[in-house]
Amino acid sequence: MCGLFSSDRKKTPDELFKEGLDCYRGESGNIDYGKARNLFEKASAKGSAKAFNYLGLIYFKEQGVKKDDAAAFGYFQNGAVLGDTDAMLNTAHMLKNGYGVQKDDYAAFLYYQKAADKGSPTGQRIVGQSYRTGFGGIGIDPAKALSWYERAAEQGDKISQEEAGLAYLKGIGTEKNVPKAITFLTKAAAAGMTESQYNLGILYWNGDTVKENREKAIELFRAASEKGHILATGYLGVAYYSGGPGVLKDTVKALELMLPAADKGLNIAQYYTAMAYIYGNGTPKDEQKGMGLLERSSENGYPQAHLELATYYGGGMHVKEDQAKATMYMERAAESGVPNAAAFAGMRYYNGVGVEKDTVKAMGYLKRSADRMEPMGMFLYGKLLIESGPGTERNAAISLIKGSAEKGYKEARSFLGRAYIEGNIVDRDDSEALFWLTKALESGDKTAIDLLDGLYEKGLSPITKNEKIRHWNLDTGGGTPEELYEIGRSFYYGRNGLELNYTEAMFWFGLTAEMGHTKGEFALGLLYELGRGTDASYEKSAEWYLKAAQKGHVRAQYRLGRLYEHGYGVPQSNYKAAKWYEKAVEQGDDDAHLALGNLYYTDVYILEREGRYHTGVIMGLFRKVAEKGNEEAQLMLGQLYETGHDGVQSNVKAAEWYKKAADQGNGVAQYRLGIMYENGWGVPQSYKTAAHYYRLVADQGFPEAEERIDRLKREGKI
Repeated sequence: MCGLFSSDRKKTPDELFKEGLDCYRGESGNIDYGKARNLFEKASAKGSAKAFNYLGLIYFKEQGVKKDDAAAFGYFQNGAVLGDTDAMLNTAHMLKNGYGVQKDDYAAFLYYQKAADKGSPTGQRIVGQSYRTGFGGIGIDPAKALSWYERAAEQGDKISQEEAGLAYLKGIGTEKNVPKAITFLTKAAAAGMTESQYNLGILYWNGDTVKENREKAIELFRAASEKGHILATGYLGVAYYSGGPGVLKDTVKALELMLPAADKGLNIAQYYTAMAYIYGNGTPKDEQKGMGLLERSSENGYPQAHLELATYYGGGMHVKEDQAKATMYMERAAESGVPNAAAFAGMRYYNGVGVEKDTVKAMGYLKRSADRMEPMGMFLYGKLLIESGPGTERNAAISLIKGSAEKGYKEARSFLGRAYIEGNIVDRDDSEALFWLTKALESGDKTAIDLLDGLYEKGLSPITKNEKIRHWNLDTGGGTPEELYEIGRSFYYGRNGLELNYTEAMFWFGLTAEMGHTKGEFALGLLYELGRGTDASYEKSAEWYLKAAQKGHVRAQYRLGRLYEHGYGVPQSNYKAAKWYEKAVEQGDDDAHLALGNLYYTDVYILEREGRYHTGVIMGLFRKVAEKGNEEAQLMLGQLYETGHDGVQSNVKAAEWYKKAADQGNGVAQYRLGIMYENGWGVPQSYKTAAHYYRLVADQGFPEAEERIDRLKREGKI
């Protein structure tokens, strides 16, 4: 114990050192630096290396003595000579900074090296850092740096675990090795290293080299964000923008989290922030600001930003049409590996859209797409190879087109069917033609029907019940549009003795739509939107919805509004979306009430610019369906009353509507109701009731609610 100095001469250096350490740290009472120094001096006189190190600390830190860096250095050096690794590190520190001795980086490095050689993880890490930066004039050697990091990491040094993980992740000083990177980063992340949490989160988010796990990614981003990591906060914002495991969709909060990261250059945050401004999600719509952010995201290499810009400039959406820029951005998308972008870029060069026509460059892009086994690129490259004339390797071209057809590409299937009938580029083969044309029809290509009819007439294949029905109507003209429509419905739902078959439903709805049958037009639009019985096409969906909507079909009006709101297949326009929603609302459609309310909530300017806004107009739309039990409408009414967004503020009414939605299991409503009970807003204050609602949300996997429960417990409120 500190203060027992009797028989000091009989004590070993280690015993004297331990008593000195007791006095130094105050482990058995008060700290006494004077007694500690006395004991350390006696221990050092008997050869205790550790005692020399602590004497150095006493003089360096001015603990009970006047600060004396020169004396401190002498003590540290003596301890280092006797083999104490802490003394070696402290000697190196003094030499590195010129404390009590002339500054000498190389000499400092040698002491760090000695500590490392004796197994000090700190020494090993600093030697690794020295080889990474070239400290002390030793030269930069990333491979040696990694070797030392790994030694320190094996001893649990969290900084070295992170450095080793990042080296393997980026291929610095070694071949890139993601599994090894994950091993080191996982250990460092568990120890609280934010850069490891962030990089590991990205790996799980993208799922490129490890199985995608968004929930784990969000957990890691949240941990790093809580310690101020701006880029991790940006990814967390992206998660809130679209919602996901453990995250309630909240575009307002998403924007708040993404903006600082976007300012720091995080391309994914720039992209989603751009989308928020362009479409008015969580913020007033500002297309100019959104396009600026989207271009910054592209400049910083975000692949989807390249594709969006190519689409916008090519179609004149949100920006003036500029085909040259569209081609430039499509090329960027192709270089970034965006699926089908190389094929689109190739066709732009082939047709001279926005650039000088360049067949060589076009074929280069198309070949790249084909090499990636993209169905569109395989078909187009094979087709252009055939069209390039004699001498072309036609077998290779046909093989590419077959590969595309086998992957389900509709145009490739039709091409092969026709080719086998005509026998110009392949040997004529009706059986092969039948096979590929049938596949084309299954993909929704109605142009295959006429060719198939010719093959059926030859008796090449048994005609199924479905085909008999089809041919009877085609040949005889039998059936009214309504009867044909009902056949389509029977195929769509698989009833009335017919098996479910979306391709057949597509055929029959198509017949009635071509006859101007309103329900058939809507049904055809729906199939194109959902991609049932055909490849999905928002453009064609919008075309058929418009025909039906103009004739007063309420669901067509609603779904056409949705396409305009989101810019699917048509130029994005909140104004046009609102007009179609309004028409559906006039006919009492509940979904349209909800959609129009949400649209006005995010873009009330639609009403204001026509002088149609008045207090409660948005509430009226939501109330119509909220009273029928729609939880989303009940939630929105609660938010409108709580914030006063529609001109009427009432916490009492907010709580009433939140309660209705909460009783149906709506997590956001349960969370907001918990806050209202916690603060006594519109309801009697009750921490117990607040905790009840927080628990309901927490059990759904939302950490914010768990944090609020923990805080109430810490504050002794529950």
